[in-house]
Amino acid sequence: MEVLMYLISNAVHVYAIYIVISTFLGVCNLSSRQAGILYFIYTLVTSILPIAAQGNPGVLLLHFPALLLLTLLYRGTRSRRLLCAGTICAVDFLLGFGVYALFHSGIPAAGILFRNVAALTLAFVFKRRYRRSGGEPAADSPYICCLIITAIGTVTVGLLTVNEETPHDYGIAVILLLVNLLNFCCVNKLEQKKLETEQMLQITEVSCRAYRNQIQMMTESQRKLRFMRHDMKRHLFRIRDMVNSGNSAEIPSYIGDMEAAVCVPNLYAQTGNREIDSLINYELGLAAELGTEIACKIDLPAELHVAPFDMTVILGNLLDNALEALRGTEHRSLTVSITDCRGVIKVDIRNSCDARAHRAPDGNEHGIGMRSIRSALRKYHGSLRAVPAEHEYHTTVTFFNSAVPVSAHHL
Repeated sequence: MEVLMYLISNAVHVYAIYIVISTFLGVCNLSSRQAGILYFIYTLVTSILPIAAQGNPGVLLLHFPALLLLTLLYRGTRSRRLLCAGTICAVDFLLGFGVYALFHSGIPAAGILFRNVAALTLAFVFKRRYRRSGGEPAADSPYICCLIITAIGTVTVGLLTVNEETPHDYGIAVILLLVNLLNFCCVNKLEQKKLETEQMLQITEVSCRAYRNQIQMMTESQRKLRFMRHDMKRHLFRIRDMVNSGNSAEIPSYIGDMEAAVCVPNLYAQTGNREIDSLINYELGLAAELGTEIACKIDLPAELHVAPFDMTVILGNLLDNALEALRGTEHRSLTVSITDCRGVIKVDIRNSCDARAHRAPDGNEHGIGMRSIRSALRKYHGSLRAVPAEHEYHTTVTFFNSAVPVSAHHL
């Protein structure tokens, strides 16, 4: 029972570390299965280290480089990795010192329970505050309040009932640890599902607005064509008169006026793909309303093998980010290129921006939008490359136009 208590408490501690690292560093470079295997290995290593440290306390110093290696699974600068690993080690030391001071000798079962539940609670509080400071939605306060109340209640029960190091006491501590672990895991899953649902609703809302915009443009185009057909005989007579009277030089200008009367403004994409055309025309129409200089090249087949929802996630978030940056700068320019070459779709977007736009103080991009793009690209062996400059932001996305989405490593 003592060994089981030790292993479960270590698993709870590693789960708290996972919450902090994934919140602080963001996107993982590996798949969920690969990352899970490496976290399992890390759990085994951290379980063996204290046993090895009984004869040599210096072995415990290996905990920091092991934690630093774990941060290499995620994107981020070297300074952020060092800060993340150092903060976790410092909090672990303070919690261990506090438990040792509270119980005066060693770390009994009640002390292990207190330390790991406190670590898990601090990890979730950090996750909530960090996401709020980054402008992302966080878990609802009732969730956090319920978690904290449950954590305080289980720790209180443990401190009142676990007095001796007996199998019965260890059993109580194990049950209380599992209760907290399951509660935190469930809330974490609920929060993730809530964020995914909110994102899906936002994407659906943008798609609906884009469809309405496309329908309005199509209606306007049909209306102008009806007027043109009604007046076509008069226009032909007018052109014939110009030819007969020798005013041929005026014919090109007159035909240009006829083309202008038929063409619909802000019709940037005409691939035949309703989802793409409506979304691009809607987003670029918003950019045009801001007075943006727009250069657009769309060369895609009418039928794509990419799921419409994934295409909306990718293009919608990229164009939304560009629009957000354009609103914060005076000189507005936007270049959009979307091409399909031998089954590989390439999206290239350049937009002017303020020097601080789209970037955190450390230079990393944040936000659920980028993670949503990477999640969608993952299905099609895609990649995302963002290059921020002082007054321009350049984003390039490439992915396969695959009929069946394939499972790829995490970006």
